[in-house]
Amino acid sequence: LQALYSTLAAQVRSSRAGAVAAGIVIERTDIADLEELLENRDLPADVQAVAESLHAGSQRHLAAFQRTAA
Repeated sequence: LQALYSTLAAQVRSSRAGAVAAGIVIERTDIADLEELLENRDLPADVQAVAESLHAGSQRHLAAFQRTAA
């Protein structure tokens, strides 16, 4: 995790394009983690609601980063 953080932090500092690329990596990672969490059908309802909201937000952020990168 530290290595990923260090790599992304360097990308963000390198340029605007690097920052956008780092944002894409972060959102894709968040989406994958949240999808794994949401596979658990035994989540309490409030935890599931928060995870679904975070997932939707990450999808919107990813789309915004991808538009910026294009």
